Amino acid sequence: MRLPSPADKLLEITVMGIAGAVVCAAALPFVPLPQPEAWTFLAISVLLHTLYFAALAAAYHWGDLSAYRIVLWAMTRAPIAAVAALREASVSFAALIGAVFLREGYGPVRVAGAALVVCGIGLLGL
Repeated sequence: MRLPSPADKLLEITVMGIAGAVVCAAALPFVPLPQPEAWTFLAISVLLHTLYFAALAAAYHWGDLSAYRIVLWAMTRAPIAAVAALREASVSFAALIGAVFLREGYGPVRVAGAALVVCGIGLLGL
């Protein structure tokens, strides 16, 4: 499997960022300005997204796509349905960990979503 070159990915990430900025700039005349107290959160959000995309570009540069490579490796050693089921189970585990350790709400919508994931995992196992 050939990974795209780092230069290609950096260019892709840059173009995506610029395209998003152009679309948002085109929408500005049609929406009101945010409240003054929201500007701090907007600035923090821009900073975090910039750091995220810089880290993503660095991951592409250094080839650190470990999780994806592990999944591909596992698919060569085990049935694809079983690997896919285990991979998707992480969503349910994350919801459970959030409810138990972080005291997040576990309402009917989350229960239904987790149940759908578990049902999908069961169907993949058939």
